[in-house]
Amino acid sequence: MKTDDPFAGRVRVRCCGLIADGENLLLVRQKTPTRPNPIWLPPGGGLQLGETSETAVTREVAEETGIIMKPSYLAFVHEFVEPPYHAVELYFVAESFTGTLKTGHDPELSEHEQQILDCAFINPKTLTENELYPPFLHSENVVNLSAAGEVKHFLTT
Repeated sequence: MKTDDPFAGRVRVRCCGLIADGENLLLVRQKTPTRPNPIWLPPGGGLQLGETSETAVTREVAEETGIIMKPSYLAFVHEFVEPPYHAVELYFVAESFTGTLKTGHDPELSEHEQQILDCAFINPKTLTENELYPPFLHSENVVNLSAAGEVKHFLTT
């Protein structure tokens, strides 16, 4: 796997959005350095110095999908540890969203290094474990989260 990229060799804090439209979840299909094939995952990305996590998730979702989300609450924390990659991901449920869905880009990468391939509202139950990431999306009912509760924590190593 590729290890000479800006995401390797450091701990990243990522802010991700869970945006449901009926039984469908907003997902981004992208290439990742830790998987041999592209995967579908909720939109999100790195928290910047001085930025709140709610501001970061709103910015990242907009960059990747054109959708403007209003975060409601933090529902999940996912720790991803596969050296040389290490990320702590905060998953926020959207209270509401507006905008026009379009495949965006990652401003941290050059035009020929872009990893985002597509975005769509997809029923997560139609995707296999090799297609949908992170793993907790298979066991949690993420399209029907309606009220803030205890934050659930998941670890992938």
